[in-house]
Amino acid sequence: MTKQELAAKRKRERAKAYDARYNHIPQPCVHCKHLISAGNQYDPEGWTCEAFPDQILYTILTLREPHTKVKSIQEGTAVYNPHIYTEEDGGREWHYNADGTWQYVDTGTLHAAWLEDAQGSGTE
Repeated sequence: MTKQELAAKRKRERAKAYDARYNHIPQPCVHCKHLISAGNQYDPEGWTCEAFPDQILYTILTLREPHTKVKSIQEGTAVYNPHIYTEEDGGREWHYNADGTWQYVDTGTLHAAWLEDAQGSGTE
């Protein structure tokens, strides 16, 4: 590996250390445009959104049941609608999905950051 390749690899690794996609398991509700309030990570109390103004279902908060379809017990028709983020290095747009994966807007390729990190990949 040349010095330039090694320097580029180190730069990518440093960037990943500060990129949320690679250093935590996402809580999709935090990245949804319909979120009204966020509680703490251990309790569903305090988590509200347009679909669940009293309390978001625990199964949605814990990734057991992605909120991609309207549920009979919710208010209105809001389902998961992600915020779009832009990479600082490269400018590519990406977003989290309701199941905790993420994807680039331009390619649609799905990624699961916590799996990529364990497998040593994560580049497209």
